[in-house]
Amino acid sequence: MEEIIDGYQKAESIHFDNLNSHQQLHCEIAKIRHETDRLQLSLKQITGEDLTGLTVNDLNQLEEQLEFSVNKVRTRKVMMEQQQEIEEDKIREMGFLEPLGQFLDFRMEDLKFLKAHCMLSEYKLLETLGIQ
Repeated sequence: MEEIIDGYQKAESIHFDNLNSHQQLHCEIAKIRHETDRLQLSLKQITGEDLTGLTVNDLNQLEEQLEFSVNKVRTRKVMMEQQQEIEEDKIREMGFLEPLGQFLDFRMEDLKFLKAHCMLSEYKLLETLGIQ
């Protein structure tokens, strides 16, 4: 008899635990739905789709929040434009520096040729003078 009672109590305990888990899930789902509804309403208010029920004070706060957000967006935009200008300047400089580099390379080749020519002339002069 004792075993039957123990078995019954265990079965009831498992059923009760399952019931609690089920209730907890329902409670969690309700919280998530409530939060989703709240966020959707907030989004509608921010976009101006649903301003019903807002007081003048609420509207002032919303306006301040939107102005703050717009200022952040403008600041980010200016930073990105400045970065883009810097990148474009670098590209322009590279376009200017590349021909300059080629010009200097040609001048270096000329100098090497002149040096070789001078050395040859010096050698011939020394040879002509009999100094070697």
